[in-house]
Amino acid sequence: FQKIFGSLEYDPFGRLITKGNYYSTKENDLETCSQLIKIAEHLPHFTVIEVNGENFHNAGATIVEELAFSLASGAEYLTQLTEKGLSVNKVAPKIRFRFATGSNFFLEIAKYRAARLLWAQIVKAYGISRDDMAKMTIHAVTSKWNKAIYDPYVNMLRTTTEAMSSIIAGIDSLTVGPFNE
Repeated sequence: FQKIFGSLEYDPFGRLITKGNYYSTKENDLETCSQLIKIAEHLPHFTVIEVNGENFHNAGATIVEELAFSLASGAEYLTQLTEKGLSVNKVAPKIRFRFATGSNFFLEIAKYRAARLLWAQIVKAYGISRDDMAKMTIHAVTSKWNKAIYDPYVNMLRTTTEAMSSIIAGIDSLTVGPFNE
């Protein structure tokens, strides 16, 4: 089980934000979250819940807003799932954050570093037993909203810069959009 890495990306709160409704109901979706966490309990490198900050970024949020809304969503998952009886020690390591990386090179690096620091503080406030369980798992994607339609080769330069800032910031995984996306 130590060699299995991956994620399911189940995000009922993200669904609510983008579509206006849950997959089923709030209660059913949170129960599904609980079940997924229990199923993946023995897979230390496998996350099942996703906090999708990309939704905020591509809707026009600033770096600070994307970070704040994403951390608030993550904290809401911690609150809702610990109220259902799960331990924060089981919930926090099963959450993965997905952020979009824009073209502001140094601020994007700072965003990821701040995200890790702030998430660790949030998780510690919930009473996690070990500091290593407060580590934030981050998947980065290159931004969509700043891409050109008529000159796709400019997009290669933009995605290269975005990917570079994500990698320098130490993210866990990365998706680079194709230049003609």
